[in-house]
Amino acid sequence: MDADSQTLSQTDAATGLSILLLARRRAIDTESIRFTELGDAEALHDLRVAMRRLHSLFIAFAPVIDPAVTLPEELRRVQKTSNHARDLEVMLAILRAAHLQLPWLEQLWQRQLEGEYHQLQRTLPAAWQQLAPTLETPSQLLRDPLPPQTLGELAASLLQQRTRQLKKGRKALCRHWSDKPAHQLRIAGKQLRYLLEPFSEESRACAKTVSRLKEFQDLLGDYHDIVVLQKRLKKLQCDAPPEQLKPLQRARKDLKRRRRTLHRQFLQQNCGGKGDRLHQALLRAGQALTKQ
Repeated sequence: MDADSQTLSQTDAATGLSILLLARRRAIDTESIRFTELGDAEALHDLRVAMRRLHSLFIAFAPVIDPAVTLPEELRRVQKTSNHARDLEVMLAILRAAHLQLPWLEQLWQRQLEGEYHQLQRTLPAAWQQLAPTLETPSQLLRDPLPPQTLGELAASLLQQRTRQLKKGRKALCRHWSDKPAHQLRIAGKQLRYLLEPFSEESRACAKTVSRLKEFQDLLGDYHDIVVLQKRLKKLQCDAPPEQLKPLQRARKDLKRRRRTLHRQFLQQNCGGKGDRLHQALLRAGQALTKQ
């Protein structure tokens, strides 16, 4: 077959991964320049997403990444500098969407968020520029030699392993709900999604499975965000002036109801026979990756 007519999944693993790593680097370069120029919420979000996609690529294909490579951990440290801004964005969005009537808190967090944007505009692109040269020769980040297989075959093998882990975690959560395992299951779903995303354009099965994983991940993500906000409001209530106590109590009760609703939605959509639909989709995606 002519190399130019090959799909990404049909390229050899080393070449395919090099292509993906370079594409991720270019995306971060583009978003880094945009954030430097604009410094707003949308530009920061897009830069974070681009960095997360690169980091998730390292996680997805960890077995073939040279263990001596430090870039994934360095990239993670850079990403963490924007976590506080992301948390403030999410908390503000929930406050406003849920009409929790805490205007003083909205104003406080908005001021803090604007300060975070200003600081990150100076530091985040500069931190990326220190890491970017490591990706100039992406093949050097891989184990040598790689097994003689296509990128699709490698991805399918990793997908199979992680699908088993996801299924086990989902069934455990259906039997006994707990916040920490729910958050861990969300992360597992996100990692599977990022493993499949590069193949979405060439495979309808992969594209459909990515959509299913996103719905799965978003539901657990919404639940986790409310858990985090509840904890923040509980801490605020300890030191709040008397006139702010009742609004905080009402907000916490409202969030408790929303949390129960999301819990119920997860059980309805992902437990029993309905839960197997996601795993059947993952199976079809794996079969598509190895089809020549």
